[in-house]
Amino acid sequence: GLAGLKLAQPQTIAVGARVRVSKRVVLRHVPKHKEGLDVQGLEGEVIKSYGRGDISANRPIKVEFQSPRFVGHFDVNELSLVDQPEAT
Repeated sequence: GLAGLKLAQPQTIAVGARVRVSKRVVLRHVPKHKEGLDVQGLEGEVIKSYGRGDISANRPIKVEFQSPRFVGHFDVNELSLVDQPEAT
């Protein structure tokens, strides 16, 4: 039977974590970069992580960057963890 079958939970990254964009991702909504900005290698902070019940986001991790200042949405496999937030 299927009793032992476990559904894979999508991996997520905690809000407050510092992440680096680990794959080539070109964003076209960054101010002063109308031609698109390749954000690979940039570091930012996770400000929201959408769960399964929230929306059917294909890029559920929302990251804020400081230089240049903008917010982008990423898939978990496009990010690598730089620093985990302290557990309180």
